[in-house]
Amino acid sequence: MRVKKGERIEVTQRGEAIALLLPLPTADQTASALLELVVDGAITWSGGKPHGADPLLVVRGRPLSATVLEERR
Repeated sequence: MRVKKGERIEVTQRGEAIALLLPLPTADQTASALLELVVDGAITWSGGKPHGADPLLVVRGRPLSATVLEERR
């Protein structure tokens, strides 16, 4: 609940930091961060689909979730 409220929590093991739990940025924060990168010239975007983005994978046959559920029985 503390992270949900905006607090960052450091996870340690024997006094050494091993992980950091922090809230996800909102859509507005993400958009403004991307806009800042564009303004700074660090990235460019022409409005199209990003290069290198693979098309969605089409899977045929029985859903994997059904197989997993069956194996758990």
